[in-house]
Amino acid sequence: MKGQNTYDDIRKKYKMYEQNDERALPVVRLFINQAKKENNYEKLVKGYEDAFYYSNDATLKLKYADCCISASLKTDDNDLISRSYLGKGTIYYFNLKRYEPALNEYVKAYEYSKKGTDEYQKYKVVYHMGVVKCYLGYYNEALKHFADCIQYFEPKTKGNLHPNTIFNNSKGYLNSLHQATICYRNLGNYKKADSLAQVGLNFINKSKEFPLEHAYFTKCKGIYEYHQKNYDDAIHSLTSALPVLKKQ
Repeated sequence: MKGQNTYDDIRKKYKMYEQNDERALPVVRLFINQAKKENNYEKLVKGYEDAFYYSNDATLKLKYADCCISASLKTDDNDLISRSYLGKGTIYYFNLKRYEPALNEYVKAYEYSKKGTDEYQKYKVVYHMGVVKCYLGYYNEALKHFADCIQYFEPKTKGNLHPNTIFNNSKGYLNSLHQATICYRNLGNYKKADSLAQVGLNFINKSKEFPLEHAYFTKCKGIYEYHQKNYDDAIHSLTSALPVLKKQ
């Protein structure tokens, strides 16, 4: 228990920093060194995850991600291993814009997630596989992934569940709907894309949360209205979505 408190104390010293703020890294290294001394590979994974989160250099992020994978493999925890491969894939996708390597890492993450027990982790990976396939133009394949995610997340957006569980699954549900909307639009099925965008907006209007997702779906409505030559409506939707999107 003492070691656990030590890890918590160390993390408290850098948790206030924003992503890519390297001022956190000297303290993160203390966390990593503590985990190495104690051969605590689960904590070591967390330390390396923090290291690539706060690093501002994409090459260094990738180096920490490799260390994270090496540490996770020593835990024999399939969910943790899956998470570490997902982390590396995300760096390839978001930071390096290298989409094929990202997909390769996501596939590895998926294989381990199938052997794990964390269903949320598994569908998180499925979602990311869909995102990169959508970006690469494999729209029909991506749609299958998003359909699976929608089927998993949607039932967990309500009921007698912890509010954090409902919130996380609602985010997963809405993001999957949004990505499916993008796929249908790229396949030329604007009507289906618009109907899914409306499903997303109806869900958000009931929950009174998720301003970013609301902006995404409003933008989708604007694109649909543009293709319908309803230019005034398109301008209205796109203009109303813009302030939130500009913050991202």
